Amino acid sequence: MSDEMRHVRKLADEIGPRPAGTNEEQLAANYIADAFKQRGLRAQVEEFSCASASGLGFALCYALIIVAALFCNVNTVLSIIAFIIAVIACVLLYLERTERGLLSNLGRGGLSQNVVAHYVPERDKRRRRARPVVIIAHYDSRKNDL
Repeated sequence: MSDEMRHVRKLADEIGPRPAGTNEEQLAANYIADAFKQRGLRAQVEEFSCASASGLGFALCYALIIVAALFCNVNTVLSIIAFIIAVIACVLLYLERTERGLLSNLGRGGLSQNVVAHYVPERDKRRRRARPVVIIAHYDSRKNDL
């Protein structure tokens, strides 16, 4: 098996989905940094704050839908209020599914990381300036892949 496929299998099959701020994302970052280092590159993991990948947004949307269902047949005023709550819940649920979630961004923040590797080539024989190369990897996955 090629090195590339070995890396893909490790990230996709063994580690699995890697939403930002999760332990799986951190495992993937460490794996990629180690792979870069094995290739002789200077690699580091840089941490930063991010929104949590918890299911809080979905739970709140479903709770609003249940509340709306409970009050929809009580009386006319509560039915109108329940309908408005249900519409708001559906809009919020749509936003959560499309990764523009308002509710999930209100949850506690997590730590995410970037993996940055540097390659500095040797100068060539004509004394040209050696240009360093910065290598980055996009390795987190959508939160909805859980």
